[in-house]
Amino acid sequence: MKTHIFAFTLSVVLCLTARAGLKWDQTSIELHPAAADKQAIGHFKYQNTGDKPVRFKSVRTSCGCTAAQTQKEEVPAGEKGEITATFNIGERTGTQVKTVTVETDDPANVTTVLTLKAVIPQQLEITPTFGDKAKHQSQRRSSCAQPRIFQ
Repeated sequence: MKTHIFAFTLSVVLCLTARAGLKWDQTSIELHPAAADKQAIGHFKYQNTGDKPVRFKSVRTSCGCTAAQTQKEEVPAGEKGEITATFNIGERTGTQVKTVTVETDDPANVTTVLTLKAVIPQQLEITPTFGDKAKHQSQRRSSCAQPRIFQ
């Protein structure tokens, strides 16, 4: 009987000490692509600091304009890797925030949300100005387009 209790206690202790664990360098990245760039790409690096492998169950993005890719399906203990998130800019400008949800079999950290923030400059903004009616004999509005270039 004492042998069974000892064996059970030993197996519980071993199970508790054998852990997997992905440690992320960062879970949020801010990118500043150039106005002419078509994509913004973020690299989320990690390391398995546990002593058993971690398996990716799923990697999902928040919308169709973003794709995410893992280097491997399973990360052995001590190994490093990264998830690459690619945001297709299209016609978007301003601040865009996209997420990548990563699910693993790591009981301590089943779900991790990675955030990709892209600050996209406008290529060109045209602001019309209207002249003073009193200055024009025809009393018509005249518009002059004044381009402003952002860098």
